Amino acid sequence: MAMDWDAVATQVNIFSPAHDGVLARCFLAANCAFWGMSGLCYALDSVDKDSSLGRFLVRHKVQGLKAYLSASDYHTAFSLSSVNMLFWAYLSAIGGNMVWRQDGCYGWYTPVPVDAPFEWKRELACLLGCAVVIDFWFYWTHRIMHWKEPINLYALVHKIHHRYKTPAAVCATYAHPFEFVVGNLMGVALGPVLTNSHPYTAYGWFVLTLVSTCGSHSGYGFLGAEKHDEHHEFFDWNFGVGPVCDQLFGTSLPKVSRFFFSNFGVGPGL
Repeated sequence: MAMDWDAVATQVNIFSPAHDGVLARCFLAANCAFWGMSGLCYALDSVDKDSSLGRFLVRHKVQGLKAYLSASDYHTAFSLSSVNMLFWAYLSAIGGNMVWRQDGCYGWYTPVPVDAPFEWKRELACLLGCAVVIDFWFYWTHRIMHWKEPINLYALVHKIHHRYKTPAAVCATYAHPFEFVVGNLMGVALGPVLTNSHPYTAYGWFVLTLVSTCGSHSGYGFLGAEKHDEHHEFFDWNFGVGPVCDQLFGTSLPKVSRFFFSNFGVGPGL
């Protein structure tokens, strides 16, 4: 049977009028949020450290003055993050379009159309479902990425992301493509898919999660970086995007441990 190349071209073009445009807008929303937040945090990092604003920003860096990347580190992080956000995210959007928008999650449901009424009570429940899914999914995929046996997934995959002990916002998607797609992107996308949320909820969810993950990698306490900064600094703690799974499974870094390690280089459980 001859290949229908026109059909293939339509399938891989998520911007084609043949599709409902939901995955295209999710892709654009995620990229706008990621690059906008990364650009903002880069601007903050570029402020003169001797100025009054610069001194204020240094005080609010979780790891202080050491928490700034060099120009070469920024270039490296920017390069891989660009590949992930523009290439691998696009390929994932093609799959998401097929599974969610065209197939209704393998026939499980009829996807909510773009022009459907926005029922805010239902969508609040969908957002809650998205939050539960991402916390559970990211926590366990992230923790598995730290395994060193029977398969050393840390060395094979996750070590790339841990190159920076003092990450910046652009490092949020600086990861092995496998980790980026399976651990990061699926954690965000599964929520709207499993809850069959309204497309508008999905757009907002992608923006919220990308802004949040950039903030958690920014190094700035006022942008929510403290917990994940501690993970990059202390390695075996604070795996989740929220506090629930870390508290539930005993991996939330105790404050006393951080104090002793920061001040004396030792700490209980470290």
